[in-house]
Amino acid sequence: MATTTYGLYERLDASRMEIRLVILKKAEYRTDDLHCELRKVALAGGSKPYYETLSYVWGDVTTKCDIFLHGQRTAIGASAAQVLRQFRGSGRDRILWLDQVSINQADDVERSQQVAIMGEIYANSAHGFVWLTPDSNTLTEARSSLDGVLENACNSTGQLARLRETLYDDMHGPHMSDRPLPASVASGLEVLFKIFDQPWFQRLWVVQEAALPKASTAYCGDVGVALRELLICAAWLRYKWVYLPKFAARHVGLACAAVIFDYADNKYGWFAERYATRPCLSGLMKVLQDATRLAIVERGASDIGFSLVDILNHPGDLDKHDWPSWVPRWNRPWDEDRDPASIRNDHRAGGTGTIDLLSSPNAQTSILGLRGLVVSSVQVRSPTWTADDLSQVDVVSRRVEHFRQLIAKQHNVGDSALAMTLVAGLDYMVNPCLAQSAIRRFAAYYGFVERSEDHPRIHNLDPGCLAPEDDTRLAAEYGQAMYTACKSRRLIITADGRPGLGPQVLECDDVVAILYGSIWPVILRPMHEEDHYQLCGIAYVDGIMDGKWAEAQKTKGRNDDSFYLH
Repeated sequence: MATTTYGLYERLDASRMEIRLVILKKAEYRTDDLHCELRKVALAGGSKPYYETLSYVWGDVTTKCDIFLHGQRTAIGASAAQVLRQFRGSGRDRILWLDQVSINQADDVERSQQVAIMGEIYANSAHGFVWLTPDSNTLTEARSSLDGVLENACNSTGQLARLRETLYDDMHGPHMSDRPLPASVASGLEVLFKIFDQPWFQRLWVVQEAALPKASTAYCGDVGVALRELLICAAWLRYKWVYLPKFAARHVGLACAAVIFDYADNKYGWFAERYATRPCLSGLMKVLQDATRLAIVERGASDIGFSLVDILNHPGDLDKHDWPSWVPRWNRPWDEDRDPASIRNDHRAGGTGTIDLLSSPNAQTSILGLRGLVVSSVQVRSPTWTADDLSQVDVVSRRVEHFRQLIAKQHNVGDSALAMTLVAGLDYMVNPCLAQSAIRRFAAYYGFVERSEDHPRIHNLDPGCLAPEDDTRLAAEYGQAMYTACKSRRLIITADGRPGLGPQVLECDDVVAILYGSIWPVILRPMHEEDHYQLCGIAYVDGIMDGKWAEAQKTKGRNDDSFYLH
């Protein structure tokens, strides 16, 4: 039976940023008992200690295994023990930082202090180990497919020299490719996706564990691969998203891995140069708060954080008041059934207005103050569109027809506005769509649905088998674009008669607003105090997406509104 840890953990000096390193004693056989010692070191000032970090999924914390800590039998989580056993050497002791052992889990004050410097701990490590699964075959069988994707990326970008400009642009974010993967590569994706099925890739909070170490290696059993290769692979597959097989097109692990790449790769990632290498990163909440605020201040782009809020806010979240509404909820796994796809940021709702930060009341860092304009309020909302809803022709037809009649009779708005709203102004490749093109595809889609009582499937079409203007192809393209835009969102009509799409958490009487510097309108929940709100998420609202409405208000001399987001 394991003994108490009393006496094994000396108090840490927070002013010196002290941590404990685990000296994992070498052993000849993997089945030998685990023997460890603890050593206190300081990260503040002077030379930095050498150690490596371990990133893994805790799993069931009630399942315990024994290790010997300074000779005392001590219980730790089974997953932590498995990781220690995996990375123990036979020729030399290993110096590690492992959260379950390095932190006194029985001391709440210490745990809070250590979480607050987590960014420093990972940033100062010599190397990071990422533990995905004990099954070596997961990586062995996927190696050929992984190499194929990386080779395609290298060949298409001058050996990655043009990778960043291919994947993104600074204003519009991730691009989508108009060319599929080579057939020889696409045929092997199923085994590759077993890597992204692993629980480590299901949560975005691992971004600091991936971004901050100088280099990281991911392991499946005894087989390792540079984590960077997996993340580049994920980003490239996201780029090819339109042409991925159906099983891969909405894969949770792939989506998370691609976002981790955005932050973690300090050469090709979208955000990493600005955030991931900064030494000020600390505990999870502060990391997310700082990163979102930093995006707004340094890049003038509130859309960065707000788009992620739209993806990760679930019904009931705003009632808890346990998390600033404007900070992405990266502490939990992506939920395929509840989280919508991100929508491309090609709009300019804020016009030429730039970020205008307001001082937070009492200097509260959890409150974000911005200027902008109130547009209207939500008058009508649809039920949240689920994947099941969007697969049923009768549900889609009935719901759309209901909104079609409402906006036509009550607000004299035609099909052009509705056709654009249902796809959030984007085509099936998530590129900007002109109103004329949306109407043409809208008509083709409903014509197809009426004739066949089924949805046209973009994944069933051979890109070369139909002419670009073939009605079946246009219908399939519109259906795909509508699915991407609508899933896990709600159709709305504003009090001034504008159709729109908004986050699933919105309610009637929520405020539609434009925040200067944000390229989307946002939906805000008024609080008791005037000018204080919670952020529900971003929206597409007809007639205000190109910035002309906001510019017209300025021309009229309208005063700005203040928004304090909690």
